[in-house]
Amino acid sequence: MTRAVRLDCCRAERKWKKDKLQVSFQMLSPPQGLKSILMLTTSQSLFPALLSLTDEPNWSKYPNCSGTRQSPINIVSESAKPNNNLSEIHFENSSNIMSIKNNGETVQVMLESGVKISGGNLSGEYDTVQFHFHWGNGSSVPGSEHTVDGKRYPMELHIVNTMPIYNRNMTQAAEDPTGIAALGFFIERYNLLGNVSLSKYYRYLGSLTTPLCNEAVVWTVFKEPIKVSKDLIDLFSTTLHFNDSTSQLMTNIYRSKSSDMAAGLRDSSHTGAVCGFNLPCDAHNDPWLQCWFILSRFGAAAV
Repeated sequence: MTRAVRLDCCRAERKWKKDKLQVSFQMLSPPQGLKSILMLTTSQSLFPALLSLTDEPNWSKYPNCSGTRQSPINIVSESAKPNNNLSEIHFENSSNIMSIKNNGETVQVMLESGVKISGGNLSGEYDTVQFHFHWGNGSSVPGSEHTVDGKRYPMELHIVNTMPIYNRNMTQAAEDPTGIAALGFFIERYNLLGNVSLSKYYRYLGSLTTPLCNEAVVWTVFKEPIKVSKDLIDLFSTTLHFNDSTSQLMTNIYRSKSSDMAAGLRDSSHTGAVCGFNLPCDAHNDPWLQCWFILSRFGAAAV
């Protein structure tokens, strides 16, 4: 019997502690979590950009960036083969957000320790460290890093996890061929929201998509996109700057594909909810009322 995977909506609540912003999510409907993250991140006074945009044409100076298992890839769906060893992904525990910042390259949300992922034929549990976004230039110029059959989506969300033995240290985890597990979700413009299935995804061994491009990532790219409003997508490329409010707008922040690949595809139904998902929001009433939050466990939310 097929069971729909549904999303619980949430909102963000701001708390200040020792000059560190914490955002805890609570189960509420309609959701306001993404709006809060966007408003905080696009405030240049609270979150000034720290870095300049990485210049991809000059990445050749980083040897790993020309390796044999580089990410992102173009997923050729017709060539993908079902793999029954790839079970559903599980999210465990909860966490507060430690910081939200415009780092000059993307919007990055760092998490306190607590959230873990497992399943999906991963080698064991991984600690969730942060999540971030990639986008193009508004809803009209797509900017996802991965593509499927040549199609690029407006945005892509990456949830980054490390093996527990590395104590959430990305530098150390990046030296291990499977030290990092990344979950990729496409984000697509749409006026009516639907369910997002966590039981259908592509799996391949790849790399970090920015220098040093370490080939240390087990990639899980979910087949079904998160559907959000045009207004929400446009906010990223019209309000964020690479350095300050007078500098160039932050657009087209994605790495072009490194290769075409037939990735292992998990595409089967299972009983029992993975995260307990529900999408009761109506985009026609309020473009902000969009449930982007994926992990019902980020203190009980996600992005």
